[in-house]
Amino acid sequence: MILDQGGNYEKPDTNTYNATIADVVELFGVKTIYGEKNKIRIVWILDKNDSTGKPLRAMRQVNAVLTEKSDFYKIVTAILGQAPPVRGFDTECLIGRANSIFILKEKTGDKEFSNVKGIMPLAPGVVAPKIPADFTRAKDRKPFVPNQPGAQAAPAATQAAPVATAAGVGPVPTPAPAQTSNVSF
Repeated sequence: MILDQGGNYEKPDTNTYNATIADVVELFGVKTIYGEKNKIRIVWILDKNDSTGKPLRAMRQVNAVLTEKSDFYKIVTAILGQAPPVRGFDTECLIGRANSIFILKEKTGDKEFSNVKGIMPLAPGVVAPKIPADFTRAKDRKPFVPNQPGAQAAPAATQAAPVATAAGVGPVPTPAPAQTSNVSF
């Protein structure tokens, strides 16, 4: 395993990019100044490459709450071009969706961030960027086990197992057994 210094990814400059959603990650029990919250992270592949020739990525992480006033609801509405159902919404339906996104590069203290500030439909005739064949979704990565050289990684307990709904909608996010959830889907 080769490890790099974390957080040193090339950040896209302020601009509008054509982008395709490559991953939607459910994060349970994220510590915030308001206590533990469940979050959703959306990962886009952009139509611009970094200095190594790989496509740049953009991410947006928000509370995993799907009510009309929530940021997640507004983001999903912009991605889909219509309001999502507030019950039985499957986040997996976002994978592969393409939009134009506006990114603003901002500096806070010594850190620089590229924040997704707007989501719009693709212009007619625009070809969306493809998800690279070597892209690995968060749910498919093996977890890192420190101080155990050569040991096999244990299965991740932080990701929820998909559960079929009665309506046949598909996987619905559910917390791991020992956790509580305030996800409102």
